[in-house]
Amino acid sequence: MPRLTLGLGDLAASGRSEDALVTTGLGSCVAVVVRDRVYAIAALAHVVVPGAPPPNDAGRPAWYAERAVPGVLQAFRDVGGERPEVLLVGGATAVQGLTSFDIGRRNLLAIRRELWRRGLVAVAEEVEGEWSRSLSILVATGDVEVRSPGQGTINIRRAEQERS
Repeated sequence: MPRLTLGLGDLAASGRSEDALVTTGLGSCVAVVVRDRVYAIAALAHVVVPGAPPPNDAGRPAWYAERAVPGVLQAFRDVGGERPEVLLVGGATAVQGLTSFDIGRRNLLAIRRELWRRGLVAVAEEVEGEWSRSLSILVATGDVEVRSPGQGTINIRRAEQERS
């Protein structure tokens, strides 16, 4: 299974059912996952900070929440996505006791605001806390697996099904 690994500020989308989109090191960073389970399409953005990019910044497309949300939604549509389901992962207070900046919570607020502006809300979240996370999404099924040191592994799709 081909793995497309994303780093800080990266985004990618795939409509190839054999692909998996992966990112690691989600402390205060937030992964914005967009999936269309009908057409087996997924997109992922690794958002680093909440603020807007400087006007002349041509850096990584998902570094800033304000640019990441429209970017990941456009990438999703570019590979044929039509029914976006959004999931959010991360946004932790990664350094215990250091809450004065609270980048994780500010990232989540900025991303939710950008989604709301587009008429979207997250259907599932695995956010906040004081631990880092890694995730992978299988394009074929839309399954999102989240791993955290000391917290274990959860499958968000399975957790969604168990709640319904």
